[in-house]
Amino acid sequence: ESMQDRIIDMLSNGWIEKKNSSYIGNTFVNQQGREYVVTSYFHRKEDNKKMLSILFLESGYETLSTHTHVKNGLVVDRLSPNIAGVGCIGYASTKDNHKEYGVWYNMIERCYNKNNSSYGRYGGKGVTVCSRWLRFDYFLEDFTRIDGYDEEAFKCSELQLDKDLKQYDLPYEQRVYSLETCTLVSPLVNAQFVAPVKKGKKIVVTNIETGQELEFKSISQFAREFNYPRRKVSTYFSSGKAFENWVVKGENK
Repeated sequence: ESMQDRIIDMLSNGWIEKKNSSYIGNTFVNQQGREYVVTSYFHRKEDNKKMLSILFLESGYETLSTHTHVKNGLVVDRLSPNIAGVGCIGYASTKDNHKEYGVWYNMIERCYNKNNSSYGRYGGKGVTVCSRWLRFDYFLEDFTRIDGYDEEAFKCSELQLDKDLKQYDLPYEQRVYSLETCTLVSPLVNAQFVAPVKKGKKIVVTNIETGQELEFKSISQFAREFNYPRRKVSTYFSSGKAFENWVVKGENK
């Protein structure tokens, strides 16, 4: 929905535009340091609510926000790189697409946030994200076109985003997340491409059905890789039980 459509909808629902408001033209700075200017002021008499339309000066992003949010710098610029310094939301709804957003957010974080626990195996090895996918709304547009997409399987958390299957012959520093290079695969297939952990304490897990063995830095890392609930995994492993056919074989220093 465009800004103009939103304003038309407001005006048809009891809002009045105040063209002589002293707020118009005022500049504010949000909590991320992005400047924005108030371009319009709207008031609704029945509940005394105030809404302002604003324009972010650097990115050109326009939006409507409450009077209080504008004054207190709480408006987010969805076209500025607020995620790990490179990713932006764009015009998509994260609430309506929370599972896709989780996939996108984790991809950006492990490739560009040096404090992310998985950075060493992704961004630290040179893995990058294509420029188009640095925007969530563009990633969302492409998501159903990724090879292997199945709506029901994705909703049931049976698919993970993989960038290695198509780029297996390339060194890590040349691998990239993009529509052309990614596939959606099962957690078991995805785990086959997990880069080995070279330092620190590791856990070794074995799949009792296939016999496959994998090493992880911790139970938390194992849970993240397979999209399993960490607390539940820990409870099962601590009691010596198998979780989703996986058991802990041992720990290495």
